[in-house]
Amino acid sequence: MNPFLVPGCVDARTPLNPGVHGTHEDYADVDHTERQFSAFQADFQGGDGVLQDGRLVVVSGPYGSGKTALVNRCVKWLSSASGERHPVVVDLRRDRLDRGEVADRIKFIAGRLVDELRTRRLLETAGDLAQRLEEPDRMFPILSQVLGPSTFLVVLLPPSGDLVSELIKYARFARAKLLFFAETAYWSSLRERRAEFHSAGGSPPLFLELGPLAESDGDTFWDFRLERFLEYGSWPHGDAPPQVAPEKLKSLVSQRPMSIGELQLVLHAVWELLCAEPEQPEMISDEHFWRAYVRLYASGTGDR
Repeated sequence: MNPFLVPGCVDARTPLNPGVHGTHEDYADVDHTERQFSAFQADFQGGDGVLQDGRLVVVSGPYGSGKTALVNRCVKWLSSASGERHPVVVDLRRDRLDRGEVADRIKFIAGRLVDELRTRRLLETAGDLAQRLEEPDRMFPILSQVLGPSTFLVVLLPPSGDLVSELIKYARFARAKLLFFAETAYWSSLRERRAEFHSAGGSPPLFLELGPLAESDGDTFWDFRLERFLEYGSWPHGDAPPQVAPEKLKSLVSQRPMSIGELQLVLHAVWELLCAEPEQPEMISDEHFWRAYVRLYASGTGDR
């Protein structure tokens, strides 16, 4: 077992998802994620606000910064903290909509939502939703009305190439019983246009921002994952694995902006190299990290 894999997964690129595998306790306090998760908890407090007003939640940050993992954690917590309320999660993140006009993508999403709700038999009445799919401005208000009194919809939006303009539209669509989650790597554009979100109407969006790792995050992540590993597993070559050379992780993280995704890939590769060595080193050195990067680029993983 490699401690830098998500529990139950075989690909080091798989984001944490406590709704499918693992728990909230598998999240290390790096990359501002704990602070952002706490902000989400404080803002939602069990789902009352969603039933009454709806919301748009935007998670921004560089590629690999843990946006998907944070969304997964927020959705799982909201589902378990909603009590007698009934959140219905519709995950559309695999629907690739990188091309096409914003209006066409929104129509597609509207149709997907209606299809999903019909399949799950969650619409009290279909009404004239189908006829209004060509007019999302009119369809979304009706959608919030035909859901059951204690049901609210949690929509995980797919990525798009013109995300900020599209999200301003969803800020307007967010109303009672409709909660939208979106991820974007265009955080600078998002900051420049925040005033447009607040003038879109409805409840103000919640912005959760992740960033590059802090200097101390490398050691924090290594220690956290190793401690979790030793609780449930054992090192095959002795009592405990070798430690990383002093200051190595600080140097690695601070020499250029690094995401938690990249750090996890590198440490996963380092661990695999250690497990394969017949004689264990006293310390994990620069050579191990160099060999890990060579391995990642040779496999085509390091250029992601």
